Amino acid sequence: MQYIEVVAPAKINFILSVLDRRSDGYHDIWSLMQMLELHDSIRLSCDASPERLAAPKAHRELFPITLECSDARLPCDQENLVYRAARAVMEKTGIYPKLHIQIIKRIPIAAGLGGGSSDAAATIQALNRLLCLGWGRVECAQIGASIGSDVPFFFYGPTSIACGKGNKILPVTVKTAHWVVLVKPSFDISTAWAYEQFDKWRELSGEGRCFAENEIVQTFLQLPRSTEDIYPYCWNAFEQLMEEKFPSLGVIRQEHQDLGANFAMLSGSGSTVFGVYPSEKIAMIAKKKFLEHESYQVVVTKTKITQASFDH
Repeated sequence: MQYIEVVAPAKINFILSVLDRRSDGYHDIWSLMQMLELHDSIRLSCDASPERLAAPKAHRELFPITLECSDARLPCDQENLVYRAARAVMEKTGIYPKLHIQIIKRIPIAAGLGGGSSDAAATIQALNRLLCLGWGRVECAQIGASIGSDVPFFFYGPTSIACGKGNKILPVTVKTAHWVVLVKPSFDISTAWAYEQFDKWRELSGEGRCFAENEIVQTFLQLPRSTEDIYPYCWNAFEQLMEEKFPSLGVIRQEHQDLGANFAMLSGSGSTVFGVYPSEKIAMIAKKKFLEHESYQVVVTKTKITQASFDH
């Protein structure tokens, strides 16, 4: 039995522009994504012994994947992205080891922070190593793209532009790390529901403008940037709509600004609102203030600026 533990970092979106709906039902996006130090852990035990792999395939597939999670709200079956990621690797390789996977959750769930996608990416990379598959980023990202649109980003990072369905990744160099305060209210926002509402809202109101992709690509890819360079471009297509549907999100964003954040915005389709702060001291003061709201989940973390190794 082999064992490995890998980290699965959270992400925020500095920019999220929603483009046209594709024929497959997904949307093309243009997003500047940023990894955080906050992370889940994936612990994977794998029985890929010659005796097991030599057994008939039907026997190998009998209960090959079991999951357990530290957060009881997450399903531990085929609905979980980690299960789907492990299964996709098996189907791609034709190798069916017996797997037991533990998910140690620290990233808030249904919060726009990419926790499920990052967990899936970490699972693919863990199996890549344990099974000695020799896949590079491109191969892993291709598997990840079949699981979810945010998954490919986690094989690149720590700061990247994600285009198309999320499968086209353009790394960006950011020179400075900053303190981030994540505030998630008591409610969740389903990504599928958010996109459905966004389509209706954009059709009726004409809101949800798109960035000029070429202009932004040129702005960010010419030279390494500091986080301060990004501030004028930070924008989320979902923010106005979600604040109309959930006014408390706007209240949280304003409170970040009142507490000294350089800027604050919704991440993904929500429901987390993050603030980027000039120092750890100010971030910790803000955390204390937000914790006065007993229903809020509040996390202080930092942006990652070093290129994570492909082994996570």
